[in-house]
Formats: sequence, C-alpha cells, structure tokens
Amino acid sequence: MKQTVAIIGADEPDGRILALAFANAGCRILLSDKVPQRAHALLSELRRANAQTDAEILDCARTSCWEADIIIVASPFASRDEVIAKIREVSTGKIVAAVVSSSSAARQYARSLPHSRFVSLASAGAGYVLTGDDDEALDALRRLLEAGGADVVPSRPSAGRQHSSLNQ
Repeated sequence: MKQTVAIIGADEPDGRILALAFANAGCRILLSDKVPQRAHALLSELRRANAQTDAEILDCARTSCWEADIIIVASPFASRDEVIAKIREVSTGKIVAAVVSSSSAARQYARSLPHSRFVSLASAGAGYVLTGDDDEALDALRRLLEAGGADVVPSRPSAGRQHSSLNQ
C-alpha cells in the first residue's frame, strides 16, 4: 500500500531532501509551506526528477496531515507552537517525525504530541539519525527513507518501548 506523507515546511532544506527521498520511495507527497511559490517550485523539482511522482500542494497543513499516514515537520523550530496547534488533532496514532537540532527540541515536540508515534530526525552529514522509542515507527521511516536513497542511522534512547520516554 502506498504511504501518504505530509511535509510541513516543505521548502526548508531538510523538507526538500525528505520530499525527494519519500517521492523516490514511491510515496504520495502532500506539500505544505507558508510560501506557496516555494512549494510550487519544489513540486516542479519532484516531477522533473520523476514524472510519475504523486504529489500535490495543500494550502492547509491541517488538511494535509489529516490525509497523511506520516507527518514530517521540517519547518523551523521557532514555528513549533503554530505547527503543533494545526496538527495536534489530526496526528493521533500517526507517525510524526520532526527535524530537530537537539534532544531538548525533540522532547518538546514529543510532549506536545503525546498521542502520536513521535520520531526525531537529526541531520547527520548526508543522512539522518532517527530517534524514538516506537520500534515500528522507526522501522517504517527507516525503510521508506532508505528506499528513497537517504542515508539513515537508527538510534533509540530506550530500545523496545512502544511509547516514547520523550513524551513524559
């Protein structure tokens, strides 16, 4: 079954990289960005890379997340509260992965989205370190990113638990 991935902050550097990886993995991509022109440029880039890419731009982050199986937050941490307010109700039970620069930022996201299956994504050179306690969520993201050509390093602070200690 084709996974649908919503990317909030799609035109941020990590948003672009992740959109390309998920598109290469055959996912349906829902792009959301505050600046529609940038989202349109990314959509064109995705389609140039692969004419069969299933992607569209949605003006509302909440709507794109409602439709998604996986939610990627690539927007700047400064907009965290605004993003969380938009997606909290529609992220229950879904994998939510946020690009973060610190474990403190990851904990803040996880606490704010306690009913999601939270995974943090940290840039590591040309790839990403995935961190979280939900093994199924980590494995699902790792498989999709690797299928899309991204370099992934899985990492868990407390392996084997299904609910993140980050949520506490």
